Amino acid sequence: MRPRLKDILWRRQGAELQLDYGDSEVLRLDDRNGTIELVLDLLRTGSRTCAELAFTVGAPITEVEQLIDVLELHRLVVDDDQTARFDAFDRHSAARSFFFPHATRDLAAHDMLDRLHAAHVMLLGANDINTEVAAQLARLGVGRLTVADPHSSATIDSWHRVRVGHQSHEMSGTRRVTTRASTIGPGTRTTEVREPISDEAALGELIDRDRPHVLVADLRNAASADPWLNVCCVGRAVPFASASVGQSHALVYSVDPGTSACVACVTLGSAAAQDATAVRVVYERPSASRCIPPVSAMLGSLLVLEVLRYVTGYEPPAYAGQPMRVELTAGGAMHRLTWRRNPSCPVCCGAPIRVLDPGTAKSMVV
Repeated sequence: MRPRLKDILWRRQGAELQLDYGDSEVLRLDDRNGTIELVLDLLRTGSRTCAELAFTVGAPITEVEQLIDVLELHRLVVDDDQTARFDAFDRHSAARSFFFPHATRDLAAHDMLDRLHAAHVMLLGANDINTEVAAQLARLGVGRLTVADPHSSATIDSWHRVRVGHQSHEMSGTRRVTTRASTIGPGTRTTEVREPISDEAALGELIDRDRPHVLVADLRNAASADPWLNVCCVGRAVPFASASVGQSHALVYSVDPGTSACVACVTLGSAAAQDATAVRVVYERPSASRCIPPVSAMLGSLLVLEVLRYVTGYEPPAYAGQPMRVELTAGGAMHRLTWRRNPSCPVCCGAPIRVLDPGTAKSMVV
């Protein structure tokens, strides 16, 4: 392994080095004899192992390894043996560039991209927001999309702008499944489930059969679906994300089974133990009429980023236990709410914990 420093800047203040990455200072290091600065200069090229770095600067290898560990803790180094293998002009370069700031020695940007290409995302509901989610995930090259609509009105034909090509049909039990090729995401396999998925049993059967890595729910004004959707996914350690649009605001949230608060923590627990705004938002009746195209596009984008967090691990889920409230009448202002986990919640108390397999996009249960 040949560690390479990311594009960071540093400045010296006496014996101290101040390292800046992006728009903020991330680390301060005591460098009285100047050795650390020498190592940082050498790390820019990524052409030396830790032993070679130590020999070049005349420092003990243990000190160099400790420095690399500190830099790794702040995600400031990558393994040059991995990152140098790719042409900057390949078709996935933009996505790889997005992941690169989050890369580490053990998890390169292309590893996260591989996880995305291996991921299976299930879309419950074929409404405006999930149309945006499907389009963006197809462009990113997600491995598989399964579309299921609670009212059996899902049609991949309505998404022709992101999916055209040959068709094949197969029967699976009582479900009719349609698969099409995607011209925007050539590697994306799309499956349509036409049987109504309107209760916990039907959704549970589908999840048990297809084992998606994450589910995105777009149920419009079907607020009554949240409880059985929550029970079904949490009990199977399948994370899910959703958005709800009210009269003056929208809410984007996700549930990370066994780790974050779930919907039942808010709806079945003591209201006094929860943020009052969070409780009010959960019970407010959704208003599908406010979901105009710009709103759908914005919420869909937030949901896609959350999906990327779950399937690639580039950072922890952002909206699990911390829903994002988007004000529709105040310039699109956003602020976090808090869903506190209820230790006696009948749904998530003792639920299996989802852990991302380091080598794939698959979730393991522990």
